[in-house]
Amino acid sequence: MKKVLLSGLFAVTFLLAGCPSFDVGGWIDSVNEEGKNTKATFGGSFSCTPIYDYFGNGDDFYYGVVEGYFQYHDHNFLIEWKGKERDMSFHGDFEQPIFIGQFEPEGLCEFMDDIFVGSYGAPDGYCGPARLQPSPRQPSDTGYGQDLAYRIYAAEDDEDEISVWIGPVSSSGNCPINKDNDGPDDGSECSEFDFCYHNHGILGGGNVSVHYPF
Repeated sequence: MKKVLLSGLFAVTFLLAGCPSFDVGGWIDSVNEEGKNTKATFGGSFSCTPIYDYFGNGDDFYYGVVEGYFQYHDHNFLIEWKGKERDMSFHGDFEQPIFIGQFEPEGLCEFMDDIFVGSYGAPDGYCGPARLQPSPRQPSDTGYGQDLAYRIYAAEDDEDEISVWIGPVSSSGNCPINKDNDGPDDGSECSEFDFCYHNHGILGGGNVSVHYPF
């Protein structure tokens, strides 16, 4: 049995069993709107597990440990990597304990969609280490000599308005520095020597969904 609440392409599902999860997938317009295939496709999945005394220091608190991944491919935007042109594509990971408080586990992790729209405090959206693809290299060996991070989030008043960033890791944590200095990080900007990419648009196909097992 489940109950689904829809708002545009955004869905909230209440299930009877399982872990709270957040899933996003579909496409927005490419940064380059000229050509035949002008889509940027993406998909990601994040789950949350309530854990008591996560840090093992005897504190009387629960944390929601959120883990997941995000995959992105702009089919109409080329970057130069190791002397060759290739599509803009990357894989990102996410793992972060989020403070909940002194509550029983039932009903926890109700912040999965709030993180996405930036209404649950830092980070605004899902951020984590990223690596360009196709490449088996680790984030610290991207070919650009920089550790890269990604960030995906939606407008708080419109969950179908998606933004995607990738760039050098900011000094404030797991999120990338800004390309235009207009996001919630340490105020750094991408220089001409940095690898930075930003895209945003309305979710054209696919959906954004949250599943709560209660």
